[in-house]
Amino acid sequence: MKFKSKDEYQPVGAVNIVSALNNRISELESKLCEKLQVLDLLSHAIKLAKEQEAQKTDSSLIFNQLREKVTKDDDLGYPHSKIMERLMSEFDYSSRQFGEVNFSQLVKDSHIGKNMANQYLAALENKGLVEKRDDGYRKHFKIRDKQ
Repeated sequence: MKFKSKDEYQPVGAVNIVSALNNRISELESKLCEKLQVLDLLSHAIKLAKEQEAQKTDSSLIFNQLREKVTKDDDLGYPHSKIMERLMSEFDYSSRQFGEVNFSQLVKDSHIGKNMANQYLAALENKGLVEKRDDGYRKHFKIRDKQ
């Protein structure tokens, strides 16, 4: 006489329940993986946002230090601060450096005459706040990186 194995005695309903449970577990695992991916993306986005906020805070400190230097100096007045504001607008947050502005654009954006702007930029350069680069055709100015 041959004996039946233990599996042969399981009712058909139990096999269906186990199969259904395995299917449900697989569905839940895939949903969990999707949610973990979303959480990972959110974590990465939060990290980037914090880094950007830190960069803005650092740049705000730099801007405030520059404004303070310009406003406390008796030789530098309102037009100087106008030029400095325009030059500060060229700050690149990713490289954390100031960009250049050519003289004509600086005059146009600051609404100051060429002669006056030239004098103000020379004064800012003498104070060590601004550096000039001459390419033979145009003059380019930027805020000195190391203050």
